[in-house]
Amino acid sequence: MQWDVTYDPTPIDTTYGDVWPVFATLHAGGSGGWGDISVAAFVKNAHDVAPDQFEEVLAGSEAVETLYDFARSHFVPMLAGIGAEVTMPAGSPKPTMSLYDDEPLQVETRSEDE
Repeated sequence: MQWDVTYDPTPIDTTYGDVWPVFATLHAGGSGGWGDISVAAFVKNAHDVAPDQFEEVLAGSEAVETLYDFARSHFVPMLAGIGAEVTMPAGSPKPTMSLYDDEPLQVETRSEDE
């Protein structure tokens, strides 16, 4: 399983305060198949965090847990539908955090023989 969270390095100034676009991708597989699901959200800067501290605050936030819960709750039934036997933790594992860029995420895949 791989859990990646990326965020835009520059917050968007709105009438409701600063918000950061956050994108997350969950990749998992097992015998019978594998898949990916991506989710996104705008995370409001409720604590007036400086942009250079946002990653640290985001990594341990309920926002990441909520994104994981949403992705997992949609992903597990989809994988079951194709017969993939996958077990995922109920709570968010520590994500791989990164700044958003235009390059696609590289996901490590394994053959069924491994």
